[in-house]
Amino acid sequence: MLVLTFRVAGVAYGVAVARVVEVVPRVGIRPLPHAPAHLVGLLRYRGGAVPVVDLGLLMAAGPCRDRLDTRIILVDARGPGGPAPSWLGLVAERVEDVLAVEEARRAAAGPEIREAPYLGAIYETDAGLLQLVEPGRIAAGSTPMPTPISTPTRAGEGGA
Repeated sequence: MLVLTFRVAGVAYGVAVARVVEVVPRVGIRPLPHAPAHLVGLLRYRGGAVPVVDLGLLMAAGPCRDRLDTRIILVDARGPGGPAPSWLGLVAERVEDVLAVEEARRAAAGPEIREAPYLGAIYETDAGLLQLVEPGRIAAGSTPMPTPISTPTRAGEGGA
């Protein structure tokens, strides 16, 4: 499986490339009053509005720093069997590489942490341990995500 790697508070994480729609620079985000701190706002993207989560705040590590390599990773966060794409933006630092991880190098299934259901399997890589983030579990967590005003379309799918 191919994973896009990034860091949160200096710790390596990844998300399956199959879930990634696009990686965009950290740009202006419209804040949402009274939203949980980790839900930093809405990103206007391809004619729609995408909710954006700061992974640093979600993981209680403090906000992701404004760096040249801090990005918004747009992912398809639909849950298992979801009928239509449900996009979510993830703010992360040091978005830097795509790695192939092998199932044979799976170190752990991922701890069952009630407060962090979005943390997935852990893999051994040449650079150390890498834990997957499961976007569908962020959207399905205890904090409801805003419903997009309109569903953005991927490049080449019309409408954008």
